[in-house]
Amino acid sequence: MGPIGSGQATKLVAQLIAAPTLVAIAEALATAEALGLVPDRLIDVYAGALVDSPLLQTFGRRMATRQSEPRIGAIATMRKDIENAVAMATAGGASVPFAAAAAEIFRSIERAGGSSEEITALMEHYAPRPSDD
Repeated sequence: MGPIGSGQATKLVAQLIAAPTLVAIAEALATAEALGLVPDRLIDVYAGALVDSPLLQTFGRRMATRQSEPRIGAIATMRKDIENAVAMATAGGASVPFAAAAAEIFRSIERAGGSSEEITALMEHYAPRPSDD
């Protein structure tokens, strides 16, 4: 990939794709559920479509079915990775507003006590809350 350190940069650049995508998947599936759709059926409907991806098939399905075992990733780990990616990008002079927003979402989940939660718990961040009415 290039000089020494390029492997680490390559991994962090991947996180610039993964973290915002995971946030978007969680947001979309929670919205689908709020609209009365069955989120795990959407994963099958989108298979092979332009919106399909390994992240949707793996993490989206786990989010939609609330599957947290076996664990394949923690909120705290993704937060650390995306923060490192944002810092690297910023130091290199790049603008990464989506990644920075994703980092803030992961931080807010940690502040709410979810640092050890599986990444699939991300969908709960977007679940409709009961109103105070």
